[in-house]
This record gives sequence, structure tokens and C-alpha cells, in this order.
Amino acid sequence: MHHRIVVVTAVVATALAAVVLSQPAVSVARARIAVVTPRPWQVVQRGADGRADLVVRGRCMGVRGEVAVSCGGRRATVRCDRDGDFRARLTRVRAGQFTLIARSVLRPRVVCRRRLIGIGDVYVVAGQSNASGRSPFTFSYSSPTLRASMFGNDDRWKELRDPVDSNAGQVDAISADRHARGSVWPVVATFLLAEEHVPVAFVPCARGSTSIAVWDPASKADRPAGTCYASMARRIAAVGGKVRAVLWWQGERDARRRTPGPEYKAALQGLSDRLWRDFRTPLLVAQIGDYDERYTAQGINTVRRAQAEAWGTSHILSGPVLYDIDLHGNVHFTRPADVKLAARRWAAAVLREVLGRTAVAASPRLVDAELIGRELLLTADGELAPSVLPHGFTVRADGRKCAVEAAAVEAAGGVVRLTLGAQPTGEVRVSLGEGRSGAGASVPVEPSAWRLPMEPFADRPVRCPGS
Repeated sequence: MHHRIVVVTAVVATALAAVVLSQPAVSVARARIAVVTPRPWQVVQRGADGRADLVVRGRCMGVRGEVAVSCGGRRATVRCDRDGDFRARLTRVRAGQFTLIARSVLRPRVVCRRRLIGIGDVYVVAGQSNASGRSPFTFSYSSPTLRASMFGNDDRWKELRDPVDSNAGQVDAISADRHARGSVWPVVATFLLAEEHVPVAFVPCARGSTSIAVWDPASKADRPAGTCYASMARRIAAVGGKVRAVLWWQGERDARRRTPGPEYKAALQGLSDRLWRDFRTPLLVAQIGDYDERYTAQGINTVRRAQAEAWGTSHILSGPVLYDIDLHGNVHFTRPADVKLAARRWAAAVLREVLGRTAVAASPRLVDAELIGRELLLTADGELAPSVLPHGFTVRADGRKCAVEAAAVEAAGGVVRLTLGAQPTGEVRVSLGEGRSGAGASVPVEPSAWRLPMEPFADRPVRCPGS
């Protein structure tokens, strides 16, 4: 009898073993962890302290229990729910680019790694065609230690590359731009990576030929594809709801339409106010540059003036000044040298205005214009590089042009001296860079390595003796 019991017990044990071995959940080879977010190439916006909380979501398959998550020197251990899902928050991860690791506590060999997870700065690109990019030449960024990213129009994180605003796989049809080509943004990334030493990412939202009215956040237009602001807001939310700034390059369309200056300025302030209310995000506004025969000097001057007047109001920051870059009868930045120069100016504005790098220069502004005899003295609010024969100035007395015989930036800095051909009478006004007069001209610049040009101005009154 005892022998029979042993035999039966052995048979039962063998059967149970076979059942256990047949369960697929026990197979170590099939057990795995999948990290859903963050994705490779993703950049999370850092805070004022240079750090950010990193939320990690994932799923365990074929394994249960706890998961240890680490990234950038921060660690957390969380338990999977009954469906295998887990969520971990790594607090105050330092800026940098890291490999994220999610590992099963019970089975350390079951692990998931996600490379190129960044804590850094995310910039939204908005506006019209120059923001989208129209150069037939494409550009790339360079950095010995870091990689730059983009959240493409297909809602995918990937490496930054031109055309940044490609409409391949476009999700939001409202911002689709089939003409997008080479842009300044990879070159801007090169400067920012070198200066800030943190990852950067760009989110393209621009669309060619759009007026500022199309970007009105309060627009109730019946557009099946949505609105430009709604598309931009959705994409800001998709990258985490926090971005460093919106880079605004627009205004050519309004110059052609001769949008009144006060109307343009009010629309710009309304857009910026809404951005700040929704996302606590500033608007960095570029001043439009050179143009072609479709535009008038008056239309261009009006928009430039409105943009300059908006700087410093409603969370609007001073962007790059571009009027002196000669586009040779074009409104788009297409030649490599012009694209790179514009990118340099964008980078300087981001570093100074957005990131608070006070050592980076600003474009000098005119603060005073005084006529003494035939000498017109123009005083800027900052240093100017000494030079002779600066160009781009226009002087009028009672509406009539006055000849300028000589021009020089004084060695003391900050003062431009124009010698007029004759003593003017009547109301005297002076301009710098009105219309195309500054395009390609050797306008006054500040003396730092950035060599940023003096801001343009149009029809500024001049103080005359006895006035």
C-alpha cells in the first residue's frame, strides 16, 4: 500500500510540474517592461532652478511586483497595478541628456532602457514663412556632447533636422506648410547647445502667408481644421504644457495688407497675453527684415515700428533685428550666409531676453537726436563700434531730403555724427533703415562679438536750436 501511495504522489507531482512549466507568464525570456513615456529624443522643460520632474509611465508584461526607475541620478521604486501599468515621478532631475532605466525588482534581468531623454529647453516656433523656412539649402546642428530634438508635425519626438516644419504625417492640418525647407533653427540650436550646455528642442507651429489675425486666440472662425492658436496650444500641451518661449517670426503678410500699426500691436499683445495666461510662456518677437517689390516702405515701416513698440509689454520680449540683411529682392532668407546671420541674431535674442544672459549684447536704440548747425548728433542707449561712413540714414526737413556729406560713429561710443550738406530749416526728422535703405548697408553696430545692428527707426523728430 505504501508503495502505491508513493507512485501516485510522484505522478501527481510530475503533472503539476508540467502545468506550471506550461504557463507563459513564468517565462523569463517573454517577460518584459515597456516604457511608454518619456520617448527617446524627448526634452522636458527645465524650471528656473535648472531641474524638472520627470514622469515615467510604462507597463510590465509577464512580470509583476515593483519596478525600479532611474534617470539623471534620481531613483524611484513603484508597484505595478493589477494590469501591469506603473507610474513613477522622478523629482528635480538635473538638466542634461540621460538614459532612463526601468528594471523589475523581482527579476533584475527584466529591464527597459530609453536613451536620449533630455531635461533642457523647449522652444515653440510660430509665425509665417520665414519661421517655417524657405531656403533651398538645409542646415544641421552640431555639438560634441549633446543632441538637439524636435517634436515634429507628426507628433513624434525625433532628432532636429531640416525641414523642421515638414508636413509629412501632419496631425494638425491647419498649420500644414508644404513649402517648408531649410530654416534657421538647426543653426540656432548649435549656438544654444554651446552656450547653455543643456538639450534643446523645437516645436514647429508656423504656417506661411498667415496674417496676425489668423493667430487670434479668440477667433470664432468656422475652420474644420481648427485655428492656428488652438493647434499651437494643443502641441504645447502635448510636450508637457511647459515650454521656454514661443519664437514669433511674422508680419510680412500684414505689411503687404498695410495693417495699421496700432491694430497690429494690439493683436500681438492679445496673442502674448493669452499665451501667458494659458502657459506662462513669453513671446519673443522678431522684427521683419528685407522685402521684395510686392511690399511698400510704408507697410514695412509700420509693422517694424509696431513690433518695436510692443517689445517690453504684455510679456513680449525683444527679438532679432534683421533690416540690414540684404535679401537681394527677396522676402525670404534663402542664402546660407543670410540664414546663418539671422540664426546668430535669433540665438543672441534667446540668450539675452529668454535665458537672462546679460553678458550678451542688445541692439542699441536711439534715445536722442539733436541738430547743432549742420551737425546731427544721434545718441544711442548703448555703446557703438567706432566706424566711418555708416549708412542707412535718411534726413528730411519739412518733408524734403537733406544730403548727408559725412557720417561717423565717434570713438567715445554711443554717438553717430551726421554732417549735412546745408543747414536745414523747418521740422527735421531722421530715419535709420526705413524701407530698404538699410539693406546691405554698413549700419552702426554694437562693439561685442555679436555685432548687433542699431535698431531701425523712421521719421524720428530732431531737437533743433530754439525748438
